[in-house]
Amino acid sequence: MINEHEKPLYTLTVGEYIALNRQLFSEHENRQTVNPKTIPIQEKNDILIDEASKLTGLAVATIRTKCHLNEMPYNKPKGTKLLRFKRDELKDWMASDKIKTNAEEEQATNKYLISKRKKK
Repeated sequence: MINEHEKPLYTLTVGEYIALNRQLFSEHENRQTVNPKTIPIQEKNDILIDEASKLTGLAVATIRTKCHLNEMPYNKPKGTKLLRFKRDELKDWMASDKIKTNAEEEQATNKYLISKRKKK
């Protein structure tokens, strides 16, 4: 004998089908779901991708690509697609791509050569 809950859908009457749908929808609504956009930002230092785009001057798609390739620092809460960034980390990351001036390059070269002479 088939249990009432194990009946194939095609054997249900219209009334049974409507009752089943109502039951499933109410169970779904009662389930506590987490909307990633409602996860609170802990600190003022934490920013979302739109603000990171404004801060860096990069397009949102470019930021997503760089995150995918692990080329820039980011955080991603488990079970979400939401990317979060720390303002300070982004500023440090942008500063790390600084191109050295000729004077800075010459100073680094001299420092390297002096350290090599001392080892001999």
